[in-house]
Amino acid sequence: MIGRTVARSARLASRSASRLAPLLAAAVALAGCYSTKDPLIESGDGVEISGAYTCREYATGRHQGFTFRARKDGNFFPDYSYAANRKVYRFRKLDEATYLAQEGDERNRQVNFFFIRPQGQDVVVLMPDLAGRPEAIESLLRANRVYLAGKTGNGTFLLDGTDRDKLRFLSQLAPGLLTEVAVCRPD
Repeated sequence: MIGRTVARSARLASRSASRLAPLLAAAVALAGCYSTKDPLIESGDGVEISGAYTCREYATGRHQGFTFRARKDGNFFPDYSYAANRKVYRFRKLDEATYLAQEGDERNRQVNFFFIRPQGQDVVVLMPDLAGRPEAIESLLRANRVYLAGKTGNGTFLLDGTDRDKLRFLSQLAPGLLTEVAVCRPD
């Protein structure tokens, strides 16, 4: 049984590693968003993001409005979630300024991940810097036993591996491996 598991893992690693280079090379011009089939953040941290915001993407100048409604469950170990535009968001604090953001929950077939940094009343949206730091991100993927399983219809990279490994990989992206892609300002 263990031998079959090791052999399967080796096959997956080899197959995924061979897919990794072309996917990263194809994404060199873009910042990348990651996704999974299931949520990774089950209990969210609180963040000051309630209310109406207009977000502007730096690359396209496109604007999109969001109205975040906060929900808190529990008192001693609260779980914070936020509803906006028919999606559920949960945040995990990574350091003093950065949060991992999860867009979607168990009702969705795809859960997206990105990063935010509240700055005063504004919220800066960040993505992994695949253009500037592809080797560092590739190394982090390997170190955490996470593989790219392909690209989704909306252009995100689907992560493969255990939930624990995927969450650890995403949490390690914060220091210096992110690039700003949008800013959201209160309406």
